[in-house]
Amino acid sequence: MFCAICKDRLNSVVEIVSTECGHVFHSECIFKRIEDSKTCPECQKPISSENITKLYFNIAPNDEFDAELVESNIRALSEDLKEKQMELKSASKKMNSLQLQVASVEKIAERKHQEESYLLDELLCINREYALLSTCEKEIERLKRENMRLTGKIGLHKQVFQEDVEEDLYVIHSNIAANVGDTDFF
Repeated sequence: MFCAICKDRLNSVVEIVSTECGHVFHSECIFKRIEDSKTCPECQKPISSENITKLYFNIAPNDEFDAELVESNIRALSEDLKEKQMELKSASKKMNSLQLQVASVEKIAERKHQEESYLLDELLCINREYALLSTCEKEIERLKRENMRLTGKIGLHKQVFQEDVEEDLYVIHSNIAANVGDTDFF
């Protein structure tokens, strides 16, 4: 027989009680149940702690049925324990493997983050250089226009200067010719 609340076997070691409706439980289990719910876990009839009856079993100490049952339960529990230990060992290995994978992925992520940071710095430098290049190109265009303007101005001044020189030479030649005609050097 088993306690319907805790699902453990009913035996003479733990105090066993009966409810008014006749269902049997561990004493500790039913009193906790009464604190939470005033109904029988089996049939849902109302129960109270005053109507709980303690049961006494006369069990022979060397009862072979119980010994065999206990041995069987021990073997089953030992097998369950071994199985759970193997599952735990397997889960532990898997967890260790996953932890190594996580550590590896975290290292890769850190390297990628550093690479991204480096590339962002490079991009910032390139953008600054591009802005400087753009400014230099504008300055070169301005200087070309200024050069063309000054070349035109120089050409104009050269033409005016040439005309002035030619006019001055004409005047000088005229003066020399006039002076040569006025005086005889011979």
